[in-house]
Amino acid sequence: MSPFDIKPTEENLLLALKENVLDRNDDLERFYNLLIAQESACSIALDGRWGSGKTFFVKQEKLIINAMNSLSNMEMGKRNQILGNLKSIHYDESNQENSALAIYYDAWQNDNDSDPIQSIIFEIIRQIGMQYSFADETNIIECAKSILNHFAGRDIANFIEILNKEDPFDSFRYEKSLEERFKGFFSEIIAERGNRLVIFIDELDRCNPTYAVRLLERVKHYFDDERITVVYSINSLELQHTIKHYYGIDFDGSRYLDRFFDIPVGLPSPNLSKWYSKIGFYSGDIQEEICKRIITFWQFELRDMSRFYQTVKIATKNIRQGRFERPEENARFAMIEFLVPTMIALKICDVNAYEDFRNGRRPDILVDLFETEYVARHLTSILLENDESYENADGKILVSKKEKLISFYNAVFNQEDTSRNRYGEIVVGDCSFNRNSKNFVISIVNSISMFAEYN
Repeated sequence: MSPFDIKPTEENLLLALKENVLDRNDDLERFYNLLIAQESACSIALDGRWGSGKTFFVKQEKLIINAMNSLSNMEMGKRNQILGNLKSIHYDESNQENSALAIYYDAWQNDNDSDPIQSIIFEIIRQIGMQYSFADETNIIECAKSILNHFAGRDIANFIEILNKEDPFDSFRYEKSLEERFKGFFSEIIAERGNRLVIFIDELDRCNPTYAVRLLERVKHYFDDERITVVYSINSLELQHTIKHYYGIDFDGSRYLDRFFDIPVGLPSPNLSKWYSKIGFYSGDIQEEICKRIITFWQFELRDMSRFYQTVKIATKNIRQGRFERPEENARFAMIEFLVPTMIALKICDVNAYEDFRNGRRPDILVDLFETEYVARHLTSILLENDESYENADGKILVSKKEKLISFYNAVFNQEDTSRNRYGEIVVGDCSFNRNSKNFVISIVNSISMFAEYN
C-alpha cells in the first residue's frame, strides 16, 4: 500500500488488517458479531459519507466472514493472514454453526443491468468458486449450469434459463411463486457453503434512481429468507436524494428507506492519528500542520484526505526546498504554505468557492481558516509592520489578524485595488508581492508547474 493508496484491492485490505492502519479492526470484529448473531431475515444499513471508507470496510468484513467459515475451501495460510491480527474472533474448524458465506455486489457498476435480482444472482454464482469470461448469454447459462451442478449435485440450470428470458417473472408466474424458486436456489447454494448468506450491496446511492428503487423493493420482496442478511453500505442523505428524484421532491425519502433497513449502523470514524502517520504526517512540518487544519475545517473523509495531501506534495515538493528570509521570500512562503493548500482543498470540496477565491471574492475563507489558529503564528507575524501589534503596546498601532490576513489576500488576488511602492511591489508587513504573485500561486495549484514533483 502506497502512503496515499486506499483502493480496496485485496493486497491493501490484508495490509490494513495486519497494520490496523485505520484503527478499525475492533469495529470489524464487532460488526462480524452483529452479522453472525442474526437468526432471521435482516437488512442492515451501514451509513457513512462518500469517501469515508465504506467499500474498504465491507470488503474487509467479507474477507473475515469467509475466513471464519469452516466450510469454505480457503487456504489456511490466507485464513491466518486475514484473522491473525484480530483479538476476539478465532477460527475453529470444528465450529460449523456460524459458517456464513459473504458476497460483495457493486450496485453502481451493475445499474445498467435490466434487473437487479438477476444481476445479484449472477454475481453470487461468479463469486462462489469459478472465474469465467461472460462473453455472451449462452456462456452465462452454461457457466451457471456447471457451477450450480457442482455445488448442488443436481441440474437446476432451468432456474438460470428462466432468469435469462426477456421477462423471467412472467415465466415464474406460470410455474410457481418466485419466492419459492429463490428459496430453493439459496438452499442449494448455502447447503454446501455455510448456514447463512451475507450479501454486501455497495454504492446504491450512486445508482440511477430507477435502478436503486427497483433493487431495494425487489431485494426486500424476494430475499426475505431467514438465512440471508443484506448489508447496504450507503450515504443515507445521498440515497434520500436519489429516492426523491424517483418519487418527487416532496417525497419523504427518510421514511421510505426506514421500510428497508432493520438495523441502522454508522460507519465508525478512523483513527486520524494513525492515518496521518501512515500518509506521512509525523514530522511536525508546518505544511503538515496546515494540511491537518484544512482537513479538519472541511471535514474531509479518507478519500479526500488522500487526494488532498498527495496533490499538495506533488505541487510543492521542489519549491519548498528554498530559504525564506527576504521580503519576496517571505511572500513566497506565505503563498506556498497557506494559499496553495487552501486552493487545492477548495478544488476538491467546492469548485465554485475555488473560483470565487482565486478571483478575489472570498477573503473570508482565509480568515476563517487561520485567524485564530496557532499554526498560522509565523504567517501573522510576518504580515505585521514594524509599528503594528496584535495587542495593546506603547508606540504600536493596534491591528487585528483578520485585517492583516485580508491585506495578504488582496495583495495576491486584488492587486488593482492595492497601492504599490515605487518598485511596483505590494508590501504587507515583511512580505513583498509582485504583479505575478497570483499567476505564481495558480500555476503551483494546477500541479503542472516547473516546481511539481511526480516521483
